[in-house]
Amino acid sequence: DHIIIEASGAADPSRLIKYLWVEEGMASVIELDGIVCVVDGTTVDALLTPTSPKYSIEAARQVAIADLILLNKVDCLQAQGTHTNPLRQLLQGINPLAKLVETSFSQVPIETIFDLGEYTTQRMKSTNQTK
Repeated sequence: DHIIIEASGAADPSRLIKYLWVEEGMASVIELDGIVCVVDGTTVDALLTPTSPKYSIEAARQVAIADLILLNKVDCLQAQGTHTNPLRQLLQGINPLAKLVETSFSQVPIETIFDLGEYTTQRMKSTNQTK
């Protein structure tokens, strides 16, 4: 079974992690699997460019902490003749470790967002060793 928590656009995912992640050795009925961030491809440039008047530190924080980033509305970008490469570079500049998937209508195979395994003890140890 899986539980998906959809936080508001202004939510700080680090607070969710704090409350949900429990080490495997401790008894818990909930296992945090990963943080997925859905990014609107039509507005992401303005929200994540620090010199933009629409810059959002909350949006940047969400991208920075995500394990999986869904770059959504790629169909709209293509219709406008906009390439996704600059947006991908912007997102990967903020979070080079996250997997980045392009989507339209947020449609992805279900296995893309489940079983990420980002908060297992083994994963956390390997992440700490690479820092």
